[in-house]
Amino acid sequence: MKKLAELMQERAAKIKAQSDLLAEVRSSEKKEFTEDQQTRFDGMTAEIKELDTQIERAKEIDAAEKRAAELNGKPIDQPRQRKEGGEDAERRAILGQASITRAMRMASKGKILDGAEKEMSEIGMEENRNAEVKETGEADFYIPTSMLRADAYTATEDAGAYGGDLIVKQPPRVQMPFAAKPVLESLGATVWDNLTGGGIPLPVMGKHTFEWLSETGETTIEKAGIDGPVLDPYRLGRTTDISNRLILQTSFGVEGYVRSEIIKAFNRAIDSAGINGSGAANNPTGLLNTAGISLSAIATAAAIPTRPMLNELPGLLALDDVDENNLAYLLGPALRTLLQDIKVDAGSGRFLMEGRNELNSYKAAVSTLVPDLAANHPLIFGDFSKLFIGKWGALSVLTDPYSASRKNCLRLTVNGHAGVAIAQPEAFAVNKFLNAEAAA
Repeated sequence: MKKLAELMQERAAKIKAQSDLLAEVRSSEKKEFTEDQQTRFDGMTAEIKELDTQIERAKEIDAAEKRAAELNGKPIDQPRQRKEGGEDAERRAILGQASITRAMRMASKGKILDGAEKEMSEIGMEENRNAEVKETGEADFYIPTSMLRADAYTATEDAGAYGGDLIVKQPPRVQMPFAAKPVLESLGATVWDNLTGGGIPLPVMGKHTFEWLSETGETTIEKAGIDGPVLDPYRLGRTTDISNRLILQTSFGVEGYVRSEIIKAFNRAIDSAGINGSGAANNPTGLLNTAGISLSAIATAAAIPTRPMLNELPGLLALDDVDENNLAYLLGPALRTLLQDIKVDAGSGRFLMEGRNELNSYKAAVSTLVPDLAANHPLIFGDFSKLFIGKWGALSVLTDPYSASRKNCLRLTVNGHAGVAIAQPEAFAVNKFLNAEAAA
């Protein structure tokens, strides 16, 4: 029976082969399938579907084995599989099997990393070299940013193996803290991982215009400017204490907990800056503080939300010819509660917001990362693909087993580099003066 990692690599190879075949067809003179190409394409499609079925079955088997192992208080053995399938597939296999908590235990005892954890750290070091990240001190090990994508490690998938209930019938019963969930990527923000070098310019072309002329009239020379922000890396860092008792556990749940908390904290800091970064020293400029974003006509006093106020923001974007295919609202929970309590009119029985994820016929996301501004609740609307998030290199981890030893904790210092930039401010509009108190 093939292992899950082997099936995933085989599926990736089939998808690449099918993509290459499509590229071959598109580059041909007729840009149509030959009989042989059509047969090969259909065969690959059938093989991919069969691999999808086998992968789902392998996931179910892995989940069953993990549940059984956790009930016995032991992790199941997962030897690292090195299979053919390209360098990227091999890296994914390594990172999928590396344990951050094992790396912490080894580093805190002064041991040299080995196995998948050593290779994980080497991949992270390579990311930092490529990104030209300069270290403020020597790290014990590195965590590649490709391990820190929320879509790879979730709290519900894979039967809870990567962030669900932690340790079955064994202390400690660690619970996930309540915290804001990152939302910008779900709204369509452009995210670039493992960037290298320095800042990335995001040039925006100016608009060209034509003029009406007589038959022999001379045209006017027009220069359309090219301008735009730079997506620069900023340092993100934090020192925290983790219980030695927690680190000593070998449960998959504990590994998932540690990894999940790093994921959420890192991405939460980026989202917070993307929404309300001040632009001060060492801080990116967020949506609520970016010059050039269209502002509501309501600009001085609190206002009870109305339907015309909701329609105002899309109207402001329409004046700048912003494409309507990727637009969404972003708001805080207090404003959502307010909108769900205000009727559209006296007779229809409809409310301004009637679902959790839709507002005024557009997608909507709610997050506590959207701050109150002088007791008012801002409403953000726009094309979030024009908000760029960049992550440079790897996260460096320094372990200190002594400073927090009186608390039986291991002190960790984690540093990473990321940035946020709004390429075209005119793609967004904001109302900063909606107020729940005014409706009371």
